[in-house]
Order: sequence, then C-alpha cells, then structure tokens
Amino acid sequence: MPATLKDVYANALGVDLSMQNADGSWTLTVPATFVVGQQCRIRFAFANTDWRVRAEPEDVLAALRDAANSR
Repeated sequence: MPATLKDVYANALGVDLSMQNADGSWTLTVPATFVVGQQCRIRFAFANTDWRVRAEPEDVLAALRDAANSR
C-alpha cells in the first residue's frame, strides 16, 4: 500500500492494517466468491481487486445448480 494511502487509513480512518494482519503487513484482502463441487473441483470463481465489484448473484446460483446436478 502506498504511503499516502497508509496515512489515510491510519490518520483519517483510524485503521492500522499492520495490527489487523498477522504478518504485520499493510495489505488488503481481495473479495472473492467460489463454488466448490463435491469432488473438490472449483465450479465457479470470481475475484476483483475493486471491492465494489462482486459476483452476480444469478451467476453464483447457476454455478450452484450446475454443481448440484453434476454429482
């Protein structure tokens, strides 16, 4: 994370990510959605570094239906 963004998190928001992360790093996680079938195969995967962009619910539901039908 750039120093300017660290400053925003620490001073403006009161969030010290180094205290939140077990390794002391200033990193943020990437939100992701996975559907894993019964044979431990990934049936659907979605990740985006923009936390505002999430998987479409209909796509996740379709993957769940597909996984349930392919036992």
